[in-house]
Amino acid sequence: MDKIEDIMIKYPDKLPLHISIKYTNNNSTPTKKFLVPKNLIIRELIFIMKQKMHLHHTQSIYFAHKDKLLNNDNLIIDVYERYNENKVLYLTVELEKFFG
Repeated sequence: MDKIEDIMIKYPDKLPLHISIKYTNNNSTPTKKFLVPKNLIIRELIFIMKQKMHLHHTQSIYFAHKDKLLNNDNLIIDVYERYNENKVLYLTVELEKFFG
């Protein structure tokens, strides 16, 4: 078995995510790996990421998969089942200025 399968067996109620963060003002795209509950809603993931990234209140984030924005009301399990690659869901965080 590979490492991803081991993780999924150890944590059957979680899904592996690989999140790239796109900054509009430079070319760097740092990535983070997460295990998230299967019943997590995208808007809850946005809230968690905003806290972890210490964003200014004028900044907003959106999740995308291969440049397709995700609906904030989707469950992460539904997105995972549709878009996972090699048992990992690859997402991009898009940062935008909001209110100014």
